[in-house]
Amino acid sequence: MIEPDSNSVPEHIQKGQEFMHLYVANERRIYGYIFTLIHNWSATEDILQETAQVMWSKFADFEPGTDFVAWALRIARYQVMDYWKRQDSKTAFNKKLLDELSRRAQDHVGKREDGRHEALKRCLQKLSERDHRLVEMRYALDTTIQSIAERLGWHTKSVYRSLQRIRFQLFQCVQRTIALEKQG
Repeated sequence: MIEPDSNSVPEHIQKGQEFMHLYVANERRIYGYIFTLIHNWSATEDILQETAQVMWSKFADFEPGTDFVAWALRIARYQVMDYWKRQDSKTAFNKKLLDELSRRAQDHVGKREDGRHEALKRCLQKLSERDHRLVEMRYALDTTIQSIAERLGWHTKSVYRSLQRIRFQLFQCVQRTIALEKQG
């Protein structure tokens, strides 16, 4: 299967792919930030969807090469403010308090993700050469499952199963690493 030349892909599709890549890579951080300010799972899901819609509608304004997460959290903050304004009038809305909580949540999200990122880097180093190569092909090189299967002479189901096993291994390793760091 031949990958399409990026010059032959229409610009709006390239923009859509760029947005999805950035959004998917940072969705958990955005979710965590919103949840920190709302503490309601259902409302957080709704606000995350609203935030994604606003982000997509304003993506043309995003400056490539700048901090996508900071841009996304700014948009999420406004969505959270709108949420609190829509709540029962008995709910006190204090912009100054929300600003302070927002700043702290942003700091917390960044620190938590940095720790997870460092743990993931260490866990990736523990993978076998074969597993590391699979992860690199799929995620670093953004190769499709079909292309990986063809390149390795495997069935696509085998590639899916291997990646699922590796993701689970990495998840467990990251959890253990973070737990050990908290103890020590």
